[in-house]
Amino acid sequence: MLPTLYGKKSLQTTLSRMASGERLAQSFLFYGDAGLGRKTVAHWFSALLLCEHPENRQPCGHCKSCHNLQKDCHPDLILVPHSGKLGGFSVETVRQICSSVSIPPNNGSRKAYLFLDCDQMDDRAQNLLLKQLEEPPAYAFFLFTASAKDTLLSTIRSRILSFGLIPCQPSEVQEATIDRKSTRLNSSHTDISRMPSS
Repeated sequence: MLPTLYGKKSLQTTLSRMASGERLAQSFLFYGDAGLGRKTVAHWFSALLLCEHPENRQPCGHCKSCHNLQKDCHPDLILVPHSGKLGGFSVETVRQICSSVSIPPNNGSRKAYLFLDCDQMDDRAQNLLLKQLEEPPAYAFFLFTASAKDTLLSTIRSRILSFGLIPCQPSEVQEATIDRKSTRLNSSHTDISRMPSS
């Protein structure tokens, strides 16, 4: 399933407008405490960036790109693996990513790189990545998540847009709970209807 955002309407509107504009930033940081949805936002935004026909400022869920994302096999969404002793991103891993940036997208006009949980990202790896963030090809987008904005070096932060996440309101939590229950119920009805009759 494609990720759904709850309690992030203002951020969702901002990111949607940016994604549909011609002068779109190419590097983003979503930061905040654990449980606030920073990884969900990063996945949702990458889906929006890669979607071929966004609808109502959302990934359409029907195009080839959305289908590939739902099957976790999109060739232009690169989830950068954690590596190194501290579980961050090693210099070697970042070097491989930098090499791959020069390869154009496979399916559409964009590629997205997800660096999730950057709290232990090595300074040397960040400095190596800096060149890519300074002069990225037009099709490359970099999305980072971390617990705090100052996790990343100031030189990196000066080249990316940062968004701090805040907790959902009780009414938004209720909305999410109702939606998820409804989704599970519909899913179970579908499963039952597919069962052969005895």
